[in-house]
Amino acid sequence: MTKLIKIFLALAVSAALTACNIFDNKVTGTAGNQVSAPGSGNTASGLISMSPSTPVVQFDKGIATQVHILFNRLLPQSTTLHWTIDDGTGHFTTVSGTLAANINSGEVVLSLTAVADGLYSGVQTFNLHVSGDNTIFASDVTIPLNIRELNSQPVVSFGVPVSSVKDGDQFTVPVNVSQACAQPVKIALAFSGSATSNDYLLTPAEAVTFAPGQTSVNLSFTIKTQTNPSAPVANLLVKLNSVVSGLAGIDSANKTHSVLITHNNGS
Repeated sequence: MTKLIKIFLALAVSAALTACNIFDNKVTGTAGNQVSAPGSGNTASGLISMSPSTPVVQFDKGIATQVHILFNRLLPQSTTLHWTIDDGTGHFTTVSGTLAANINSGEVVLSLTAVADGLYSGVQTFNLHVSGDNTIFASDVTIPLNIRELNSQPVVSFGVPVSSVKDGDQFTVPVNVSQACAQPVKIALAFSGSATSNDYLLTPAEAVTFAPGQTSVNLSFTIKTQTNPSAPVANLLVKLNSVVSGLAGIDSANKTHSVLITHNNGS
């Protein structure tokens, strides 16, 4: 009987030790490193990476647009992200700030609006920088932002095709751009015809320049009085010759202005 009791006690102790080992393995094992975020395929250990939902975010002026910043797995805790836009002043209504990122979230969304300035700018590209706590995130992220230009390129043209003048006259010829531009536009002038510097003065003499937002400038002419003109009539053809700077083009149908000068022959 004593022998049977000893065998029974030995078996009971062995079973208890086995159960204890199983329990210890469940508590102290590596299961915590094997939990993956849904659909991410990444483990819950290590730093989190950020990425944009699209490589380049497109904006139209005056319309709020959402920028989605994705995490490669769910956040283990709530945190704050900081963001700024390089050279964005005057182009976006807000250029820096913070974003709250909540625990268990897989993304944050930043709403931005490009300024509706009514000016032609062409396509403009800026960089959005987003940074976070370096104990949570592996690195910062930079996202290109494009402000699209939906309008056609503006063109520069003369307001009137011909001026008929005589000795002593002072007059102006308008030069127009079809839409105000965000950058200065400079157009070089070229001249031909029988008229010479003895016949007229012109300001500006070499180029017309539109300041940002400006849609019309004037060429100012003064016709000189001659006592002994070489000919009773002279012709000056002024041409919008080439774009020196800016994003506007030249209207091919209205790029010349003709000045017909009638001299008084000294009378």
